[in-house]
Amino acid sequence: MPLLKVDASRALSAVALSGSEYIRDRLLSLLFVGPRNIGNSYYAIKCRVKSEESLGEKIRKKKDEGRAYSAASATDIVGLRILTIYSQDLINACVDFLDFISFCQRSEISLFAGQEIDDAIREIIIYKSNNNTEAYDLVHSRLQRIPLRPKPDGSPKLVLQPATQDQPYSSIHILCTCLSHYARAPKRIPLEVQIRTIFEDAWNEVDHPLRYKGIRQKLDKLKGGNKDQANNLINRLKVLKSSVENAGSQADNIRDYYQIFNEGLKVTSGLANRDIPATASFGLKHFRFGGFKRPDLLVSFLDIDKDLNQIFSVKYAEAAKEIESFKRRSADVITALEGLRASYESQHPAQAAADADFHYFARMQEALVRTWRARLARFVAAKESLEFQTEIGEALKIYIH
Repeated sequence: MPLLKVDASRALSAVALSGSEYIRDRLLSLLFVGPRNIGNSYYAIKCRVKSEESLGEKIRKKKDEGRAYSAASATDIVGLRILTIYSQDLINACVDFLDFISFCQRSEISLFAGQEIDDAIREIIIYKSNNNTEAYDLVHSRLQRIPLRPKPDGSPKLVLQPATQDQPYSSIHILCTCLSHYARAPKRIPLEVQIRTIFEDAWNEVDHPLRYKGIRQKLDKLKGGNKDQANNLINRLKVLKSSVENAGSQADNIRDYYQIFNEGLKVTSGLANRDIPATASFGLKHFRFGGFKRPDLLVSFLDIDKDLNQIFSVKYAEAAKEIESFKRRSADVITALEGLRASYESQHPAQAAADADFHYFARMQEALVRTWRARLARFVAAKESLEFQTEIGEALKIYIH
């Protein structure tokens, strides 16, 4: 009796997909318990395993384009999507996920390949938006700090790819290698992580069937009136892209102005709060208000903001237990704020002199740090904390000035 014939391509697809559900399940569980608690920190997390039908369709599409492609070539067997509401949160989402990779490389977890972050990352592609360049320049500047070796062909692993009129797609893609332990020997499974805003994601959901399924290529081959209709459809997609990006910018601005208003209230009412309050992220917006675009200084400001949030995210009792750490870290924040102001004033004196928003909030941040240093000193009543008592005077000078 003849053996049942199995299509070779389907067999290869099955091999490529085996063990991928293990990766999906582990990702979804660890994202909610690992460092930063990514699962609860951002608007939405989506994770899927590529279906056999989708993988087969992609192989056929690539071959129709004359490209050598097989199931083993796929870089997105498992797909993870991290969605933020605000473009200003994209950098935090990227940094948090890279920290998550390092956490999951520990021997007791072993979800990502290797021991260093470079071992697990195959490529990072930043598809830069045309209408919101600041956020993507900031992400690129921050990710340049990661020690990534070149790819085997010598090209860089970190790529900044500006959008074009024909391809206005914007997102951040991190291509990784995971380890599936569903069988005795670990199996390497490719993971593609996409990080973008909910506005960009909404547009992609409309555009994806046209771009990925090859419908746009078919439209390009039409002639006459059909060709005009095809161009009209593509132009509508471009208009939609511009509209959702404008909506995203408006959302950013709404949060900016709300935080400015809310922070102004905290200066007077915050002292009644027995918890050390979280500070708002002012880095990106205050430079934007001043018309100043310097990714390196934006990164510095966000790093300062991150330290502030870490210091101010604890209760008094917890902060008192680590008084030395609090003293050191809060002093570092003050020094960094002073350095940031000096850098701005020396490199761009005219802009710095006219940028009242920047100076106001930089000084308010410093005043808040000094105030909480003094409050913590009074709370713990520690002998070594007496040096903090001058901080309240310095803070009051800032407020009065």
